[in-house]
Amino acid sequence: MTLDVQFAAPSAFVVKFGTDADLTADLGQTTILSTAPQYKGETTVTTAGLMPPSAVTKLKGIDEGANKYTHPLHTARTRGLYKITVDSLGHVTAVSAVQKSDITDLGIPSSDTTYGLASAYSNGLMSSTQYSKLSGIESGANKTTVDAALSSSSANPVQNKVLYVALPWEYYATFYVDSWTTASTDEQAQGFAYKQTVYPSKKISVAPTLTANSMFLSLGSTNKTDVFATDVILADSMDKINAGLVYTGAGTITALVEEKPSSDVVMNWWLRT
Repeated sequence: MTLDVQFAAPSAFVVKFGTDADLTADLGQTTILSTAPQYKGETTVTTAGLMPPSAVTKLKGIDEGANKYTHPLHTARTRGLYKITVDSLGHVTAVSAVQKSDITDLGIPSSDTTYGLASAYSNGLMSSTQYSKLSGIESGANKTTVDAALSSSSANPVQNKVLYVALPWEYYATFYVDSWTTASTDEQAQGFAYKQTVYPSKKISVAPTLTANSMFLSLGSTNKTDVFATDVILADSMDKINAGLVYTGAGTITALVEEKPSSDVVMNWWLRT
């Protein structure tokens, strides 16, 4: 095959491959270009042309089948409580202000609910007095009944003051041999010749102060010295006091005796006040 290029005029050229008959058979025409090529500018809205790079970039950023979306416009609303209607696309299509009836239709009371104070029979608000009482009770506390009197059958604890009165308390005092005085006429008429009043001390400091109503729970006793002769004398003085009349007063113990003791003697008693 031979290449035959012919230039017919300055404004056109013809390219032939082989003979005219060959080209006619292959292409159906002998003239490839009948006119000079024309340069095309960039495409515009109204004119076809070459696609600029910016258009290619824009085209690549558009999904296949995409369309232009315009968000629907609605009336602007100020801040408030509204009822709204939403369509299947998520658009708010209707708006109306919430009315009081909308609230009450939900079962909410139309007026303020007031509550009284709680009682043993009804629920209610806790008063400040109830709160103070509750604050003073330790967690897990239970009610303890405390008896106000001694009992042989009760398993309850008893009040301290009850025990205080019921307990026996020990007292002691010294009778001095030179402090005995002559008994009064009335006392002598009862067979007592001598008298002495002492101010006993408490063996335990919390023991109650003696009164005229204090009750002796034992005869007086004395302290041994481990010296036999001395103990005999002290025992004799003790017996003379115990054989007489011994009674209590306001913080005192008085002894009336028929025979004066021969020695100083410390006496001990158990009493209940």
